[in-house]
Amino acid sequence: MFHFLKFFNFFSLSRKSKIYVGLISLISVGLSCLATVIMAAAKGLTFELEIAILVPALVAPTVSTVLLVIVESLAQTKEKLNLAEKRFLQQQKEVFSLIGHELRTPIAAISMLGQDEDTGPENARQQMAELAYNTLLILEDFRVVLAPEQALEIKEQPGNPVIIIKQVLSSLSNLAKMNSIKVQFNSKNYEGDEEFIFHGRSFRQIITNLVKNAVIHSGGKNIYLEFDCEIDANGYGLSTLKVEDDGVGIPEGMRELVFEAHNQGKTGADGSGLGLFIVKELVAVMNGNLEYSSSKYGGACFLLEFSMKPSEAQIHLKSDQQSLAGIKLLFVDDDKLLRVLTEKLLLKLGVKVKSCENGQRALEVVQQEDFDLVVTDLNMPEIDGVEFARSLRNLGVTIPIIGLTAALGGEELEVWRNAGANAFISKPVTKENLINTLKSIDFNWP
Repeated sequence: MFHFLKFFNFFSLSRKSKIYVGLISLISVGLSCLATVIMAAAKGLTFELEIAILVPALVAPTVSTVLLVIVESLAQTKEKLNLAEKRFLQQQKEVFSLIGHELRTPIAAISMLGQDEDTGPENARQQMAELAYNTLLILEDFRVVLAPEQALEIKEQPGNPVIIIKQVLSSLSNLAKMNSIKVQFNSKNYEGDEEFIFHGRSFRQIITNLVKNAVIHSGGKNIYLEFDCEIDANGYGLSTLKVEDDGVGIPEGMRELVFEAHNQGKTGADGSGLGLFIVKELVAVMNGNLEYSSSKYGGACFLLEFSMKPSEAQIHLKSDQQSLAGIKLLFVDDDKLLRVLTEKLLLKLGVKVKSCENGQRALEVVQQEDFDLVVTDLNMPEIDGVEFARSLRNLGVTIPIIGLTAALGGEELEVWRNAGANAFISKPVTKENLINTLKSIDFNWP
């Protein structure tokens, strides 16, 4: 019996099914032998009759094996689908939990700031703007996690690295104060007057995440930032950023793991565990290098190295060199407050703007008036952004369509692109992101 079962090992059958096949085979052979004896005793056997009697002994195990293989394959497929569904639901729960956790802090701070009678209007306005900006950065962090291919599309922009560092530290000052941590910044030998072309947006997120990580998880009292930049003969800036703390540091065996998603090491502090993972992703976007070592202050030390292009080489990229004045733009968004604020901003920039609350109304307006550009939200009632863009193209409208999204994922953007959108920008609309997006699609300025 054991040797007979080994014959079926090449099939992906369970032990129980193999036993069934063995029993069926033995019964088939037994019945064939019994039939042979009976027929031989009755009237003798011919060759044809012998073959006819032996056929069931061969067919039965073969057919039973095939049927059991099919049944088990279907069962395994069903089990895999169930496991995949469970994993998807679990990942979905984790994502929503992380989003809720990360957004709760800035939203709670904004709420408390609105109730703080001791904060003057000007300070409150500045702090709320910084909190709002940090909230948008959190959403960008999740975009990197859920759709890393979009991070590769981040364009290089003109900017000043020292100004970016100071802006980030200003926005995190309250967080550092709440945790009784002092943050010190030194630009070393670099005066910080030059403007370069580099991945400033990624650089901003890297600094934010490294400092937040040190504030929340280091267990120290001080954080030290040091930036240096050597400008070569061609005007390129060879830059280094060092972020250190006097906390507990990272144990030898955990140093590689801290760059994995959802890994917080041995810290007991709250957090998504995404900060250093996102830093690693964004360093790759910058074509930079990130190394970890023990700090001279006793804690962790992260050293970022990257290169910046001279601004003179791409001076045409500067936003202030280009004006939006005179452009006739159709803005479509179902959020009334965002629609009013965006229209107000665009009007200040000299844009001739017309706004609509949904795609259905926008389609009617497009057929009545001429526009140079359409900026439209994705998720809207009546007709959403995808259907709106597709309808415009079907009507023969050829003007650029800019998709406006606050979404975290990236698959819907590909659907939107296939529907006819030329480019995408994240909410909210700003002069900088609109001008740079128009330049990226070779917009025909009026």
